[in-house]
Amino acid sequence: MPAFIDLTGVRFGRLTVIRRAKESETTRAKWLCKCECGNESIVFSLNLRRGTTTSCGCAHREAASLAHITHGATLSAGKDQNKYPRSYKIWNRMKQRCRDKNDPSYKHYGERGILICDRWNNYANFREDMGEPNGDESIERIDNSGPYSPENCRWATKKEQNRNTRKNVFVTFDGETKCIGEWAEITGIHIRALHTRIKRGWDIERAFNEPLRRW
Repeated sequence: MPAFIDLTGVRFGRLTVIRRAKESETTRAKWLCKCECGNESIVFSLNLRRGTTTSCGCAHREAASLAHITHGATLSAGKDQNKYPRSYKIWNRMKQRCRDKNDPSYKHYGERGILICDRWNNYANFREDMGEPNGDESIERIDNSGPYSPENCRWATKKEQNRNTRKNVFVTFDGETKCIGEWAEITGIHIRALHTRIKRGWDIERAFNEPLRRW
């Protein structure tokens, strides 16, 4: 008989194991899991370990919604016709940086307590509320300490964000455009250090994530 492996607390895709569930008649191990969308489901151990089941079913529903939304949309012809719309990529990155502790940007978002409203756990709702961005628009939270929600988010271009001042330097990082002062507050790196790094041609991700040296 194979040794028992405790999966409590382990994450499989969108599912996090809460505890072992009651055994079935076949004695196959089952686990109570919580999906990142908030739903709970019972999954066989084998399906978790093989990666057969990675959500409560919401991933399939989102894929179906995405297929419906993008059907007939204006996408590039030929091999590019199946590309996801830009709003989907932005929505996906939003979730990663707020919820995935292994994401390089998590410390600037999830670790700071930046949340995503329950309605936006579903891409179809996000698309309905936000629509599709135009040109170089990126998602902007009106209150920088507030959540990702319909009331606190908008699409904004660099020009729109710069309309009230010409002295600010705006930088787009991970799908969001903010003045460098806000990025300094978020990253914890002094504004002058960020200015210097960007002026020297540093890659934005490196400029925002490399800690300051302590001499």
